[in-house]
Amino acid sequence: MSRLIPRRIYDIALERQRESPVVLLEGSRVVGKSRLLRQLTDHLGGQLLDLDDLDTRAAVTRDPATMIAGDGPVLIDEYQHAPVVLDAIKAQLNISSRPGQFILTGSAHHESLPRAAQALTGRLQRLPILPLAQSELTGTRPDLVRQLIDASSHARAVPPSTTSREDYVNLVVRGGFHIALAAPSDRARWR
Repeated sequence: MSRLIPRRIYDIALERQRESPVVLLEGSRVVGKSRLLRQLTDHLGGQLLDLDDLDTRAAVTRDPATMIAGDGPVLIDEYQHAPVVLDAIKAQLNISSRPGQFILTGSAHHESLPRAAQALTGRLQRLPILPLAQSELTGTRPDLVRQLIDASSHARAVPPSTTSREDYVNLVVRGGFHIALAAPSDRARWR
């Protein structure tokens, strides 16, 4: 499972980044937030700060304003490791609240962070990052209900599914976490 699976949330994150000064990608560990952030960095340019890296975390903690300064967007992975960075972001937004300045990822719920995090309310858009959807894993369209409503006569012409009950159970059991998909023989132990 080393191939990169295109995420539907990627285009949504780009759209939100064009509308809002700060985009927060939040979700549990191992759902692909860091991977998505690296893809966004490749596309947008800018500076990526990985706060899982201890040296980067220390530098951001010592001087957050300098670390987030720059022309391009600043993308910060696991921002909750150095919450002081939120004060620096708030100060920057007080100078300019133009869209596309920051994209953050975090495994902690935004509401559980210190008061400084709450100061960004109204200036950021939150996007929940969930495990991979079955449509992402199979490369199929995720809008079955819309297709059925928009083209009910066409939907009746579609051949019946050949997916068995056992197939559905296997799809549910495999789930959508990258790490579990990469090691199918070890999936039960991982869970």
